[in-house]
Amino acid sequence: MKLVALVTEPRNIARFLSALGEPTHVPTRSLSADAAATVLEKHHFAPQGAR
Repeated sequence: MKLVALVTEPRNIARFLSALGEPTHVPTRSLSADAAATVLEKHHFAPQGAR
């Protein structure tokens, strides 16, 4: 592999990604580790019928 170009302009980056069929939007962030742990904890301690 070798570097052939460095694209830094946002408009050109979006155009390049679109041409490759890649998404051009910023993905949403995932839950923080604390929030994810809370969700898992609630699921773990839920009564059997609630799952």
